[in-house]
Order: sequence, then structure tokens, then C-alpha cells
Amino acid sequence: MNIVIIRAFVCSIFLYSCIIQGQDSLKTVIAKDGDGIFSVLKREGIIGDKYYVEFVELNKDKINNGTVLQIGETYKIPNAPDSFKNMGRKIVLSKGIDFPIFTEDIRSLKREGKVLKNTIYYLIFDEFDGDNLKLIKSKTQTNDAIAKAIAKELMQQGARVFLFEYNSNETPSLGDYVDAINKRYLKYAGQHQRLLFVNLNQEALGQDTSVSVSHYEKSKEGAQFAKSLEKMFYAKNVKLISSEKNVFTDNVNLYLAKNAMPTMTYVSLVTKDIDNKDFVNKITKGIKNDYSKLSFDE
Repeated sequence: MNIVIIRAFVCSIFLYSCIIQGQDSLKTVIAKDGDGIFSVLKREGIIGDKYYVEFVELNKDKINNGTVLQIGETYKIPNAPDSFKNMGRKIVLSKGIDFPIFTEDIRSLKREGKVLKNTIYYLIFDEFDGDNLKLIKSKTQTNDAIAKAIAKELMQQGARVFLFEYNSNETPSLGDYVDAINKRYLKYAGQHQRLLFVNLNQEALGQDTSVSVSHYEKSKEGAQFAKSLEKMFYAKNVKLISSEKNVFTDNVNLYLAKNAMPTMTYVSLVTKDIDNKDFVNKITKGIKNDYSKLSFDE
């Protein structure tokens, strides 16, 4: 009987020490003039009404009149797996780590729904050499802005999003991308995961806008994903190449389709000008339609 009591006591001490260590490892912030609980949580990309009580419990000895924070005081931030900083990440290919997509501009993100809850999207906006599968052209400023805009819209609907980051002197290969994607795919196994590969070509000045949405011919889910995106581009001023005829044939797309675990679709847009907002809207609507149809079928 004494052994049972001793074991119970040891377990309780262990659990208590884990809780204390967990609290000690929490991120902290220093309150600024005008800060309140909700403004601090929003600055960290955290849902205020969900984590308000936890914040108060963590910092109850440093809060005045219920919500007023003391300027210059240090406050612990609750661990929030669903914060915008955790839901949107840039993968550093050379190091295999990731960091938030949005930091200073995170206040602009707002929860707009849960349509894409439990979904994960990997967005690639780079170009690769089809012979050696190495990076030949990194994201332009336009591409980066569009990638972040798509990430923002998806995250606001509850999705987790991954973009890719590397130094200007690096030349990552498709294998580096695949390794990073597959590592996270396995981590989030069981969730709806998709890979979207986008090529925005603005060098063909004078040409009409044309869009092709391609998929891997052996993937039914890829064909459905492509079709959902394709439907968003029906317009008089857009030449659309049907995805039924447009399956992967080049080495880059085939390599990704065969080696990356998430279902993949490729969007190629050739235009003299890009309406960023319109393009982002079309892509995100197509993604939501694809997921809603899949959920309905299930």
C-alpha cells in the first residue's frame, strides 16, 4: 500500500513539475501604453475570446481591474496551437525549420469562418529547371504578395498554410521541397492536405490572358481539385485550357506528383497584367469549393 502511495506522490510531483516547466517556456510580452488583454492577444495572432480566461489565469497577479495591463510589465502568452502565427508558416528549406508568415501585419487577419478547418495547403510559387530540378527563378515581389494574400484568405477560414523560404545565394532542388512537405504531411496525417503549384508569367506582354490548370492523370482527387479551380476562371477575357486535356507531362510537375504526398494541382497564368485581388479570390474560392465538394461526397 505504501508503494502505491509513494508512486502516486512521485507522479503528482512529476506532473506538477511538467506544468511549471510548461509555463516557464511560454512566450512573454512586455505591455505597452494602451495595451489590454485583447489587444495583446490580437498582436500575437490569438483568438481573444477563446484564450482570455487562460491569459488571466497565467497573469492574475499582474492585472488591474480585470483587464488593465501594467505598462512595462512582462506577461505570459497562452500556448495557442490555432493562433495565426502557428497556422501560417514559412519553411526554411536549408534548415528544415519554419517561422510565422505574418508577424507585424498579423493584426490584419480576422477569423471569418471554419470552412477550411482541418485542412492544410502547401503553396509553391517558384520556377524550376526541368532537367536538373533545381530552382531557376525565385518568387518575385508580385508572386510573394499573391502567395501571402492566398495564405491569409485560407487561414482566415481555418486552414493551415505553408510557404517556402531560402537565402538568395541558395539553389534548392525539388527534392528539398518534397522532403519539407512530406515531413509535415506525416505530422498532420489524417487531415485534408493539398499542394498548389502556381506559375505567374507576366513576361508575355501583348498576349491575351490564358490559364491552364493541370493535374496528375493517375490522381482522381487531383483531377477534382483542378476542375474546382478551373471553374473559377471562366470569363470572356480569359483563354482557358481544359484540365481534362491538360495533364502533367513535364519533369517538374511529374516529379512533384510522384514524390510529394499531398494531392497536387498546377496553375499556369500567362498575362500582361495581373489583378492580384481577383486572382486570389478565384484561387481561394476554387479551394473552398474543392473541399466542400469532398466533404459533401464523404
